[in-house]
Order: sequence, then C-alpha cells, then structure tokens
Amino acid sequence: MIGMEYLLRLLNNLFKTKVDHELEEFCYNLEYRVKDLKKRIADLQIIVNGKHSDGRIEPKLEINKAPAEKPILSEAQILKQKLLGR
Repeated sequence: MIGMEYLLRLLNNLFKTKVDHELEEFCYNLEYRVKDLKKRIADLQIIVNGKHSDGRIEPKLEINKAPAEKPILSEAQILKQKLLGR
C-alpha cells in the first residue's frame, strides 16, 4: 500500500505550477525599465518646467553672454602693441 505522504507529494507535484524563470526575469526587467523611464521623465520635467513633482522650484542662474568691451587704447599703446607683435 502506498503511504499517505507519498500520495500527497504526488498530488502536490501534479498541481504545482512550474516557475517560468524567463518570464520572471522579463517582468523584473520590465519593472526596472518602467521605474527608470519614470525617473527620466521626472528629471526632464525639472529641466523644462523648473519644478519638482512635489511643487518645489529649482533655482535658476542666468549668466549674460555679452562680449566684453575692448578698452579704448591710446596711440602710444597701439604703437607699443604693433612693435611687440601682439
């Protein structure tokens, strides 16, 4: 006669679902990619709007890129630069 534990083990193995490791890895990679994409979208929103998702405002620094004015040179300074080859 077959033991009860053996029968329970057989039934458990019959109805037990097999673990699909490829599917689990795909789901894990998909979750990681979604989190990464959400992070990248949030970063771009900060750059474009200057605001974080919770309403904080990112400080901005504006730098004028106007060219520097050349100093007015006297005739003596112009002559000196020509002689020195500058």
